[in-house]
Amino acid sequence: MAHTTVLEKNKHYKKGIMLLDQGQYALAAAEFQQVLSKVDEQDPSARLARFHLGEAWAQLGVEMLRRRAPDRAEEQLRRALEINPRFADLHYHLARALASGGRTDEALSELNMALEINPAFARAYFERGMILCRTGECSRGLDEIGRAVEIDPAYARELYDSARLLFETGDLQDALERLADLASTNLDDISYHFQLGKDCYKHGWHDRAITEFRKALSLHPGYADVHNCLGLTLLATDKAEAALKEFEAAMDINPRFVAAAVNAGDACAALGDKPAAAEYYRAALQLDPDNVDTVAKLSSV
Repeated sequence: MAHTTVLEKNKHYKKGIMLLDQGQYALAAAEFQQVLSKVDEQDPSARLARFHLGEAWAQLGVEMLRRRAPDRAEEQLRRALEINPRFADLHYHLARALASGGRTDEALSELNMALEINPAFARAYFERGMILCRTGECSRGLDEIGRAVEIDPAYARELYDSARLLFETGDLQDALERLADLASTNLDDISYHFQLGKDCYKHGWHDRAITEFRKALSLHPGYADVHNCLGLTLLATDKAEAALKEFEAAMDINPRFVAAAVNAGDACAALGDKPAAAEYYRAALQLDPDNVDTVAKLSSV
């Protein structure tokens, strides 16, 4: 616990966390860089600050994608990947940035990496399929998108079937437009409620956050991130038993979800079940042995 305590007393670290929570990612990154400039690179306490720095760069990269600035997005996402190279989402977002700039071969390489890390990553299959369709490999592309539809029922099957029929009848442009609709329809509502829930959680509006996360899950229950965030909110309102069920649901969907395993340990600790907490912390450390915060938690139960 000592390393975390030292960081929590560091004014740059505290300010970085605050800015990260507020969505001011560039300013947050600058604060975490200040932390790292003042501690030895090999110091275990630096790992947590470095992790948050990677998170800030990742969020900034996604923000640049939303602003349609793919070059700036690529710069930030590559920085984040230097810190967290095994994060499938980062490879996926980098692929989107590269594809926006017409660098399809590089984009496909990043999507391949994302799917190597997470073979059930529906959006990566979908993006890979769209790139293949746009570059003339329509049959392969449709097969990839079909895999996404099979993995994630939030994608409307009827839209996929109609797009496939349009391809088979030679109507390529209409088929691509139908696939573009498929990429956004249904998932937008889930993303809206998920983001609104996260915003409410950051402001401490826990009841509203729980409502929004549950709305997202009612549209499709197969999102590990939503279960994890719902669990965190329930834990913050002293509903540890309900929170544990959400963390377990997240791990059922994604068995390599380190944060959910750590959070499940926290829920067990809150319930007074120290052996179960230790088991979850050990499971998290098997996936991420350098997680200093989890090492400290394991030593305290």
